[in-house]
Amino acid sequence: NTYTNTYASGVAEVFAIFFGGFIINVCNAKWAFVISNSIALAGGLCILILGTALSSWMAFFVIIAKFGISSTYMLVYTVTIDVFPTLFAATAFGICNLIASFGTVITPYLA
Repeated sequence: NTYTNTYASGVAEVFAIFFGGFIINVCNAKWAFVISNSIALAGGLCILILGTALSSWMAFFVIIAKFGISSTYMLVYTVTIDVFPTLFAATAFGICNLIASFGTVITPYLA
């Protein structure tokens, strides 16, 4: 069901934001990124390897990957303020968003 999947995706994102805030307080930024990206990688590998064999679990695998990606995205906003001076933080966000948007545009052509 589309509505159930959207609801589960939103709930996963909310919990991911709280999880990202928790791990940034517990450990340093490097390990917080490693943990968040490892969760996203685990979800992605489950989709890639087990997706066809366990098609009924596909939504769960997507939620795991979404959780890791959302947590990492929250960490990017949190850590950028600490890494860059205030004057350059907005420029760093702008350049990263430009590159990400370009990547989003060319993805269908690469696939």
